[in-house]
Amino acid sequence: LRKGTSQLLAMDSNLVLRIVNVAETLAGSRRTEQSGIKLFIGLAEALDLQLLRPHLPVILRLSLKRLKASWPRPPVRRFALPIMDLLSVLVGKHGVGVLKEGLRDTSLLHAIQKGFWADTLPKIQSSGRRKAGIIATTRMLVEDESIWADAELVGKMVKNLVETLLSRSAETMEKEDHLSVLEDIGDGGVSGTRLTYSR
Repeated sequence: LRKGTSQLLAMDSNLVLRIVNVAETLAGSRRTEQSGIKLFIGLAEALDLQLLRPHLPVILRLSLKRLKASWPRPPVRRFALPIMDLLSVLVGKHGVGVLKEGLRDTSLLHAIQKGFWADTLPKIQSSGRRKAGIIATTRMLVEDESIWADAELVGKMVKNLVETLLSRSAETMEKEDHLSVLEDIGDGGVSGTRLTYSR
């Protein structure tokens, strides 16, 4: 689902419902659960809030079922990361209030923050998803006043946020170093001497 899809889907609300139904079917099977959640992520990224809002409770109920089933332990990585990606997109794009609205249970949000979010944030592997996680975590700390009642959780969240930021910064620097080396090689070496074949 690409940018601009929301305008196309706005012309046919039934199409959105059909996509949600397909994702619901996929999410209902252990073998295709990740594919269903990824389709939900695509909807969260592509749709305006007006189109997304009616489907949020179903999207969150299906996506979080494994998370709830494994309490107090987080689900295995292959299920945890897609769930984290979805939550990051929702909070990063639409804010904490929208997540609360979709969950319909404020105590569940705190459980997610404490038992899942803080620990999963540093495990995000994709650079783009890590950026989404950083933005979403920052918004959560700023917008959710209730989180500050749990000093231990805030400390853990901030610690892991900083570690994730540093990890992203180190990754960026490493890429820049690699590009610099490639540029030097292209120029014939650090000293600027052209690489030539001796005969």
